[in-house]
Amino acid sequence: LERSGSNEVKTLVTAYNEYAQRMEHARVEQLSQQQVILHQEKLASLGQLAAGIAHEIRNPLTPVKMALQLLSEEKQNNPDMMQIALSELDRANQLIQTMLDLSKNDKTTLAMAQIDMKKMMEKLTFILESKSHPYEADCKIYTPAH
Repeated sequence: LERSGSNEVKTLVTAYNEYAQRMEHARVEQLSQQQVILHQEKLASLGQLAAGIAHEIRNPLTPVKMALQLLSEEKQNNPDMMQIALSELDRANQLIQTMLDLSKNDKTTLAMAQIDMKKMMEKLTFILESKSHPYEADCKIYTPAH
């Protein structure tokens, strides 16, 4: 506001202008603090996401490493074990591609998918048998009949 008129009006206008400046400064400061908090929350979320991605990528790579180690110790390669290694590498690639797709700003939607439980159980049994072999342990999975 312009300062004109009597001293009381000038004083009132000065007080109002100072108050308006303080309010504007407080608003700017609040926005700045909100941006800092938002940035910190984004960093925390990004850290959680990175940890989740690392964990999910590590999961399929563990049996691949184990299968390849066992293959390197055998004189003859086991085609089933090689198939498990390749399948798990494909799963890791699919997971990475899904994460890349989700990071884009398009309207990607996730969908549930059916899995072949028999194949999954066979794969898990094979992995467990391979891992328990050095300990001379048996691995059997019993499932109810259909």
